[in-house]
Amino acid sequence: MFFRKRDEMEIRLMSERDEVSSEACLKNIIATLLRIISLYAKESDELDTRRFKQELSDILIKIRGTSDIYELTKLNEDLKRLILKQLEAERIYDERRFSELKDLVRMLMKSLNELVEEDRGFGEALREDIMKLEAASRLEDIKQLKQELARIVSEMREQLKERQENLERAADELAMKVLDLEERLSQMTEEALVDETTKLFNRRALMRRLSDEIARYAVTNIPFSLVIFDIDNFKRINDEHGHLIGDRVLYMIGRIARETFRTDDFVARMAGDEFAAILMGCTGTESWNAVERLRDNIARKVFKYNRDGETVSLTVTISAGVAWVRKNDTPESLLERADQAMYLAKRRGRNQVVVETELEGERG
Repeated sequence: MFFRKRDEMEIRLMSERDEVSSEACLKNIIATLLRIISLYAKESDELDTRRFKQELSDILIKIRGTSDIYELTKLNEDLKRLILKQLEAERIYDERRFSELKDLVRMLMKSLNELVEEDRGFGEALREDIMKLEAASRLEDIKQLKQELARIVSEMREQLKERQENLERAADELAMKVLDLEERLSQMTEEALVDETTKLFNRRALMRRLSDEIARYAVTNIPFSLVIFDIDNFKRINDEHGHLIGDRVLYMIGRIARETFRTDDFVARMAGDEFAAILMGCTGTESWNAVERLRDNIARKVFKYNRDGETVSLTVTISAGVAWVRKNDTPESLLERADQAMYLAKRRGRNQVVVETELEGERG
């Protein structure tokens, strides 16, 4: 009897542990999915992406903080509405941008058609002149024939001159429209690769550049390093000073990174408070020194702003991870090592730089 009760108690405890473990696992999966959604949300002030990401973060915090099934069900509905609303806004945004591009193309096609129609009109005028010449050829009086031919030739010269002027004017107008279209296309392409808040390249541009540099490394064997760094306790900055100041801090961090690294290095904002840089031609100690200079420059910078007539000062630190390209690397594998190094810097206390070789010692 005693053993049976003990066994029943152990089974009940194991069941409770399984429920807790399953709940924690499910919440981790939800957190990962929300982080992916936040990373790949289209960055645009018009779409109010910052508000969307903040609401995602708020819902995630509530999910982690409750086990009540009624509350979780309500949060699930809130999350679904939020994501669907954002997806619909992004769809409308993309359709409008594409519509603007199509309007420019239609304008160009209209100009081409007008040019063709003008040429057809000139052909009709030529046919009329030919008929006049045929009629003149039937004149019997030589003096009258010469006068008629001179008049027709004069008319044709005027028509040729007018046609040439019309063609030149139409060509100039068309050239201006083509230039405008090229500028708009170039601007749209650039906007698709630039982060609006920091004016740095965005994650899409980073992944393209990483792919290019890895392919170049396979041919030239010229090395490079990848740096991942983010702002320590950035959420606290937003909470205490507001998102507007948070955006100013993000912009300043990007500017300091551009000023610290070399002109041929590549700096990007990945998402949120996470940044990346590709340091060309350096690995190991050299790349650590470059990132350490960045860390020190940011730590010594005092950010100031005015609040209610008073000057408020705050300082910011970063944690950074550095990895360098290897044979058979992919953008994802290189990002993974740099990311792991950055999180090791976080675990060690923040405000420091960790290189990928330190990961082996941590695993050991």
